[in-house]
Amino acid sequence: MVALKRITVQVCAALLVACLWGAGVQAVVTDIDPPVIVHTLLEQAYANTNLIIKAQISETSLVDQVRLFFRPPGAAAFYSVNMVLIQGEYRAVIPAEFMTSGVLEYYVQARDTMGNSSYYPVEDHHPAPQRITVVPDDTLPQIELIQPGKRTPSGGYTLLILLYDAAGNIAPDTIRLFYNDTDVTAQAYIADSIIMYHVPAAASTFQTRVRVTVADMAGNQADHTFHLWRAVAWSGELQLNVKNGDWSGSRLVFTSAWGPLDLRVGLSPPSMDGQEVLSWTLQYDARLMHLALGDVVSRPIPAALGPVKHRGGDLTLRLGPISLRTINGHAYVNGDYQRQVSAVKPALDTRFLDLSLTVVKLKDELDPMHPPVEANPKLNYVIAGEGGLAAFNAAIGVRAEASVSLYHDNARGDLWTLIDEIDPREVAAGDDALADVLITLINYLKTVPTSVRAYLELPDVRYGLPKVDLGGKVDAWLPLPWSQLQATAYRYGRSYQTMNEEIRNNREGITASYATIRLFNFLQLFGKYEYQLDNVASLLDLLTHNKPIDRTETQYYAGSVSLGPAGGVNVNLGVEYGETSSYGGDVEQITKGYGLELQNVGFHIANARLTLDAQVKLQDYQVKTDPAADRQVAAYQLRGHVEQGAFAYTLSYGQQLEKNSLGGIRFSAPSLTCGIKLQLDDIAVFGQWPNAFTLQLSGSRNLPVTALIDQTEQRYYAKLNLDAELRLLDTLRFSAGWQYGLNPGVAPQSTWHAGLRWRF
Repeated sequence: MVALKRITVQVCAALLVACLWGAGVQAVVTDIDPPVIVHTLLEQAYANTNLIIKAQISETSLVDQVRLFFRPPGAAAFYSVNMVLIQGEYRAVIPAEFMTSGVLEYYVQARDTMGNSSYYPVEDHHPAPQRITVVPDDTLPQIELIQPGKRTPSGGYTLLILLYDAAGNIAPDTIRLFYNDTDVTAQAYIADSIIMYHVPAAASTFQTRVRVTVADMAGNQADHTFHLWRAVAWSGELQLNVKNGDWSGSRLVFTSAWGPLDLRVGLSPPSMDGQEVLSWTLQYDARLMHLALGDVVSRPIPAALGPVKHRGGDLTLRLGPISLRTINGHAYVNGDYQRQVSAVKPALDTRFLDLSLTVVKLKDELDPMHPPVEANPKLNYVIAGEGGLAAFNAAIGVRAEASVSLYHDNARGDLWTLIDEIDPREVAAGDDALADVLITLINYLKTVPTSVRAYLELPDVRYGLPKVDLGGKVDAWLPLPWSQLQATAYRYGRSYQTMNEEIRNNREGITASYATIRLFNFLQLFGKYEYQLDNVASLLDLLTHNKPIDRTETQYYAGSVSLGPAGGVNVNLGVEYGETSSYGGDVEQITKGYGLELQNVGFHIANARLTLDAQVKLQDYQVKTDPAADRQVAAYQLRGHVEQGAFAYTLSYGQQLEKNSLGGIRFSAPSLTCGIKLQLDDIAVFGQWPNAFTLQLSGSRNLPVTALIDQTEQRYYAKLNLDAELRLLDTLRFSAGWQYGLNPGVAPQSTWHAGLRWRF
C-alpha cells in the first residue's frame, strides 16, 4: 500500500511538471556556485604606511559583500573591513598604525546574494591567510622637475613638479614649495603627487632657486633645490608718437636677457624731454655668484629727494642683504638736466629689518650761454637715514626716516679756495702753539685730491652762512581684531630743502587711519584723522626761540561706511569735516562734506550685461572771517557699462552746481564721455596666425555754462580717441591710435601713435 502511494505521488508530480511545461513556464535553477576572487598575492610591505589591497570578483549573481580580514604582527585575532568597488575592482586600506615590523596575515572573503561564500587564498574550502613580511620604510620620496627645465622663459611660466614614493605614501600636508627662498606653498596647486605654481612675469628672475621639501607617512624626508637660469630672450618696442607734426615723443627700446645678464637700450629722438640731441639710456643688470653688478639708467633718485628723474651712472653692488648704491649724474629740473647729483647709499635689507643711509649732493649748473651777472648756484647736501622693523609677515611694524639738509642758495666761491688762501700764522696772531696746530690741519686739508674736493664742495662762508634744518617721518601700522590701524607723524622745517625745492618743507603733522575688513561680507568701516601745521619753526628758530607767528593749522576728519558684499552691489556713505585756523587762534574756516555712492548695480538684459555706478557729493564752506565768501557745492556723476558679445559700451555724465552766499548760481563742468570697445579672439590673420583684435572708440564732450545774474557764457570742449591693437601669436603685437581735440581759443590738436612690440 505504501509503495502504491509513493508511485501515485511521483506520477502526479510528473503530470504537474508536464502541464507547467506545456503552459510555457520554465523551471528555476538554483545558484550553488560561490563567487570567484581574482587577486595578486603580496609578499612584502613597508611599515608605518597605508597598505592598499585590491581584488576583482567574478560572479553570475549579484555580489552582496566583500570583506578583507587581516591580522597585524603580534595580534591574536583578525580585523575585518569592507572592500569598496572602485572602477571595477574592490579595494580596502590597512591603516598605517597596523603596519608594524613583523609578519602580517590577510585574506579576502566574497559572498553573493544567494548566500554562497568564497575565500582567497583558500585551502579545503577554508581561508588560508597570506603572510606578508612588513619591513621598515627607508625609501626617500623622489622629486622631479618636469617643466620648464633648466632654462626659464623671459616672461611668466608655470612650474610643474612630480613627486614619487616607492611605498606610495606621500604625505600631502608636508609638501612645501619655495621660490627664491620665499614660501609660496599657499599660492601653488598641490595634489598627492603634483605641484603646479605659476610664476608671474614680474617675479621672473635671472637666476631662480626652486626648493621642494616633502615627507612620506613613515617620516622619511626629502629636500631638493633646483637652480634655473633665464634662457636667451629678445624683445623690443618701436613707438611712434606724433603731435601736430612733432615726433619728439617717439622711442625705440631693445631688451635682451640671457642667464644672469639683462640688457636694455633705449633711443629717443631730438627734443625729447627738452634735449636738443638724441637721448639714450643703457641699463644692464648682471649677477655673478649672487653679486649684483649694477646698471646705468634714468630712474628716481634716493630717498628724501622725491620722485625726480636723473641721468647718469647708477651702480648697485649687492651681496645678500647688504647693498651699496652710488649715483653720479644730472637731475631733471625746469625742463632740462641742469642739476648735478652725486649720491651714495649703503643699505641693509632683511625680512624683518631694513636700514639705509643716503648722502646726496645737489648743485645747480650755470648756463654757459647766458651767464648771470653774478654767479649764484644753489648747493644742497641731504643726509637721510631710514630704518624699518616688521613682524608677522609685515602685519605689524614701524618705519622711520630722519634727514638733515645743509642748504646754501648763494654758493659762490668754494671753501677749499678759502683754505688754500689761509695763512695759519696770521690766524694764530702770535700764538705759536695754535699756529703749529693750524699749519698741520690746513696742510692736511690741502693734500685732499681735486676729485675728492668736488664731492665735498662747501660754499665760501664769506658769502653767507648755510642753512641747516631737519626733516623726519615715522610710520607705524598695527593689526587689530578684524581691522588695521595706521599712523604717520612728520616734520620738515622751513629751511629743509630737497630735490623738489619747497614741496615737502615748512610743515608738520600727523595722519591716522582705521579700516576694518568686510565684516560678515557685508559691512566695512573706514575712518581718518589729519592734523597739519604750516609755516613751522626752523632749526635756527628753535635755537633762537624765534618762532613764526603767521602759522596755520588744519584738522580734518573723515569717515565712511560701505554696505554690501565684496564685488557685489555696494552702498557707500561718507562724511568729512575740516577746520582751518591760525595757530592757537579761533577757527577761520569750516568745511563739511557728505557723499553717497552706489556701485556695481548689474542687470542682465537679453544677451547683454549692464553695470551702473552713481555718485553724489555735497560740500559746504563756511568762512568765519568773511561770511560773504560762504559757498555750497553739489556734484554728481553717473557711469554705465554694457557688455554684449565682443562689444563693450561705456557712458559717463557728470555736472557740478555751486551756490554762493549772495544767491549766485554757477553750473560748471557738465561732461559727457562715451566709448565703444570691440574685441575679437581666436580669429585668423592671413589664414594661419591665431590672434586677438581690439578696437576702442571713445569721446568726451564738456559744455560748461556759467549762469550768473546778468550774464551767460558758453564754452565747448570735445575730444575723440580711436585705439586698435592686433596681436599676432603671443610674440608680436601692433597697436595704433588717433586723438583729436577741440578747445576754446586753441588750435585743434591732432595726435596719432603707432607701436610694434615683439618678443622671441
